[in-house]
Amino acid sequence: MELIEIVKSEISHIPEIEVYDIEVKDDHSFCVGNESIVVHNCRTRTKTGVGVPQVSAILDCAKKCQEHDIFLISDGGCKEAGDVAKAFTVGADGVMLGTMLSGTKEGGGDIITKTFITNEVNNEYKPIYETKQFVQVYGMSSKTANNKHFGGMKDYRSSEGITALVPYKGEMQDVVNEILGGLRSACSYSNAETLEKFMNTATWSRCNNTHSKMLDKYKIGD
Repeated sequence: MELIEIVKSEISHIPEIEVYDIEVKDDHSFCVGNESIVVHNCRTRTKTGVGVPQVSAILDCAKKCQEHDIFLISDGGCKEAGDVAKAFTVGADGVMLGTMLSGTKEGGGDIITKTFITNEVNNEYKPIYETKQFVQVYGMSSKTANNKHFGGMKDYRSSEGITALVPYKGEMQDVVNEILGGLRSACSYSNAETLEKFMNTATWSRCNNTHSKMLDKYKIGD
């Protein structure tokens, strides 16, 4: 089944709701309908001191959203499938995956090939080189975005986004499959048949290190 068909089947039960276009004001905050909602970018907390960690933000909003039957979407902070699972356990109905889906074929952007020298040598004791592919991505509050879309960075603002090269990941479907596989396993470990039950069956524990990193430097693939 194609990804778009999976998405359609998953949301087919959602009732019709009024939807507003998102427009950008002069101060670059995002507005939906008549209410102004400031979206914190990836460096807002370090640049301004404003904002809270994503789990805390979900916890702050989840109860009110449930009381008024409003969908809550977690915005940002996910690097692995386990992060997506954690967002659902604290009350998110959906999760935005900008970082995880960046670098995919469907995400667009020029593919950049770079050559690196490895720690290995061939039979003639000459260094071995390898090539890797990357895609340049940028946040909409980054200097790159301001130069490209808004005529340059204004002297009264600072960049709250970043520009980065991320590894090219190929088809988005492969990334989605990894996330779905992680969510299925997370639910099975927590004895939850659905994501709705997952929020009630999962428990949190305070940890120093959540996983072993012993073999990370030897990793050659998943």
